[in-house]
Amino acid sequence: MLGSLRDLDLSFSKLTDAGVPHLLAVANIGRLRLRGTKVTRSGAEVLSRLPELAWLNLAGTDLGWWDRVRLRRALPKVTVVVDGEG
Repeated sequence: MLGSLRDLDLSFSKLTDAGVPHLLAVANIGRLRLRGTKVTRSGAEVLSRLPELAWLNLAGTDLGWWDRVRLRRALPKVTVVVDGEG
C-alpha cells in the first residue's frame, strides 16, 4: 500500500533526523514536504537513497546556506526548496 505513495507531506510534523531512515521504506516517493520539521542536512542526505525523489521542500528548517550547498551536491537530481527560494 505505501509502496505506491508518490507524494508525502510531513510539514510541521515532529519528524527529526532519527525518523528519516523510515521514509526509505517508501521508495517511490517523488515529492516530499518536510517544511517546518527538525530535519537537518544530516537527515536530509539520507533521502539521496530514495531513487524516485525529484522534489524536496525543506522550508522552515534550520538548514544554513552551507548546508543547502552540501545538500544540493548530495541530491543533484532533486529540486530542493528552502526559505526564500522557489
